[in-house]
Amino acid sequence: MTTLSKLACVFIISFVPTSQALGEAPSQSPPSKALPPVPLSLDKIFARIDSSHPLLQGVGVQKLAAKGRLLRALGAFEPSVVNDVQLERFINEPSDDTRTVGFNDTFLDVPHPSGFRGVAGIRRSIGNATIPDLGFNDDDQQVLLGAF
Repeated sequence: MTTLSKLACVFIISFVPTSQALGEAPSQSPPSKALPPVPLSLDKIFARIDSSHPLLQGVGVQKLAAKGRLLRALGAFEPSVVNDVQLERFINEPSDDTRTVGFNDTFLDVPHPSGFRGVAGIRRSIGNATIPDLGFNDDDQQVLLGAF
């Protein structure tokens, strides 16, 4: 709309007669019933502030995160079962004979809050293990015990 057309609209609207100017009685709405007063106590105001204030909601989230960190820290001292497999493949050059030997460790690792850790489990041989430092006995298994 141009400025001239806007001025024309304002001029026409200002001269439109109203119902009172025409001598009509103003329309009366029926009297409304008064609503009962809502009891507003200080406790209700504080409860509403506590439930809707963003900074207080943020503090609640921080408390929840702190509980999660505490549970994670306490979970670091739970016992865990560990299964470790190590294999080596040996090739005998003159006869091109290959063999795979190794061992499988299954043990329970128990950490303590004081810093000590205990380990107890079994080491089983895989294949015909003749590795000197393993020293398997006749049933091809060893007991693992340790603390550090």
